[in-house]
Amino acid sequence: MLLLFAGFFAAAVLLRKRSDLHRRLVLLATLCILPAAVGRLPGLHSNEGAVLGTGFAAVVFIGVDTWRSRRLHPVFGWGAPVALAALYFAFKAAQSQVWTDFATRLLSS
Repeated sequence: MLLLFAGFFAAAVLLRKRSDLHRRLVLLATLCILPAAVGRLPGLHSNEGAVLGTGFAAVVFIGVDTWRSRRLHPVFGWGAPVALAALYFAFKAAQSQVWTDFATRLLSS
């Protein structure tokens, strides 16, 4: 997720003169780091809660933007599914035995 955040943020910086793209790329970058905060909310101390909370935020971002501009912007059309898919697979990978073994070895040395 951190690499995806860096990619969205770098693209936002490079495209800062095009405010329509810049604004949406910054929101997607925010979406990438949002699970760390959402996962710490009371009652959402699980990976599923962080994924659902971030997914809800994505729907709100996209819904408000689409309602205001009366169309789905292409940046949200491809960026939000990529961010949410990466989030889902990152949390699934974090629950795997391979990752648990790797993290245990990393922390024990």
